[in-house]
Amino acid sequence: DDSKDLFTQAHGIADLEHGVLSFAGLRPPLPGTVDELMQNVAFDAPSLSCAQPWYAASDGTGDLPLRIARKALTASVHRLSKAMAGAGVTLADMRAAVVFEERFNSMVDRYGSKAGCAWFFVAGHLKAIWEEFGHLRPVVVVDRQGGRKRYAEPLREVFPGAVVSTLREGYLGSRYLVEQSGRNLRVDFRIRGEATELPVALASMLAKYVRELFMIRLQRFWQLHAPAVKPSAGYHGDGRRFLDAI
Repeated sequence: DDSKDLFTQAHGIADLEHGVLSFAGLRPPLPGTVDELMQNVAFDAPSLSCAQPWYAASDGTGDLPLRIARKALTASVHRLSKAMAGAGVTLADMRAAVVFEERFNSMVDRYGSKAGCAWFFVAGHLKAIWEEFGHLRPVVVVDRQGGRKRYAEPLREVFPGAVVSTLREGYLGSRYLVEQSGRNLRVDFRIRGEATELPVALASMLAKYVRELFMIRLQRFWQLHAPAVKPSAGYHGDGRRFLDAI
């Protein structure tokens, strides 16, 4: 299900970590540090490079897992691998784009909105899937992007020269077929896609887990430099309080 159902500030990161690292362990070796995890899952080079000092590794923020025993995690990877083999399922890849502050600000300036920034990365994932797996006619499920219901034109911009056919458009979801040179790709945009599709849920979990790993570093950095300021989870309302206090 949605990563927000697995993680809350009160409950902690353990369940989220258990799920994400179990899948990460299917492509050995099991990452032992945040840097090793990021080398495996970073969507692109800028996802690995941050200029902000509060995301740099420091004591206690680099080793993984953080909250579960490594022995238990290794056993979990084994059980998951066995179950997936029995179901005829494999994990081809896991990727997450990490958008640090400077990149985010420049992209919002360029595209005019946070939604435009988000679509840039959705498009990037679609192109990567098309290039590597397009000959296998993949089906891609994307959680609906805000309130948008129509995606044919944005998809034509992502795949210039391809034929983009609208199969369905509606409140609950929209479906498209992209075809070119013997390849095709079906793209479904769905409300609450993470509740019905395992890959969408795993993508949500991976992105959330990576975010929280970097937030732990940010919080520890500012606890050293401004110990009187209450830490923030980084969301809008409390984030304003935190910035004002800093």
